[in-house]
Amino acid sequence: MVANRNGTGEPITAAQSRIIEYLAHRDKVTKGDLAGCLRVSAPAITKVVRTLKRKGLVQQEEDAGDRRRVLVKLSNTGRALALSISLTARPTEKGEET
Repeated sequence: MVANRNGTGEPITAAQSRIIEYLAHRDKVTKGDLAGCLRVSAPAITKVVRTLKRKGLVQQEEDAGDRRRVLVKLSNTGRALALSISLTARPTEKGEET
């Protein structure tokens, strides 16, 4: 588990953190795109996305062009957490206080 926590205080796993960081740089992606880019299986992505949705960090919606596809995007809470993860992971400059 990584130290970052969502708004409910639940710990965020490394896999969840990777997905949040990936989504932070994109608008909406399919679970298949997530699995391919993060090099994990589709069932693994489905499980992690389900957990992130339960935690209120991601949202899913039908693709308007193909109703069989489901798109994943960060919720507002997920975006705030992504920013927090980004700031926490940023190396400090010499002489900068943490």
